[in-house]
Amino acid sequence: MPCRSNGVPYLNEKGAIVIYPGEHFVITFETENGKIANAVPNPVGGQLSNAVEVRFEEIDSGMMLTLESHLPGDIKYDASMKVPDDRLVYTSSCPVGAGLSAFETWPHPIKFLKLSNFRYSTGGACE
Repeated sequence: MPCRSNGVPYLNEKGAIVIYPGEHFVITFETENGKIANAVPNPVGGQLSNAVEVRFEEIDSGMMLTLESHLPGDIKYDASMKVPDDRLVYTSSCPVGAGLSAFETWPHPIKFLKLSNFRYSTGGACE
């Protein structure tokens, strides 16, 4: 899954995952020295160990991102959104527990989300 059918890559030049509304795929990771590394997007339906399943969709009240973690520990990540006026804006994200799902919602249109800096976390607040 190196690129979408329109040629746009799932990983940007800095290694961040880019997800558009209507997309659903799995991000697998390697672990290096106890840290999450090397994100690789894969189609849904494959192996889920060391992976996070992501879905980004339009809902009645706006937009929703769903992350289902299959990693051995709680994780945190950074998120930015491309809003309709083409600004890339940082948005808060909440930790995702090991073996759990998390949902993020926004009440406005989003062109795409950029997810980066996946890391193990000891919990904490949404920030």
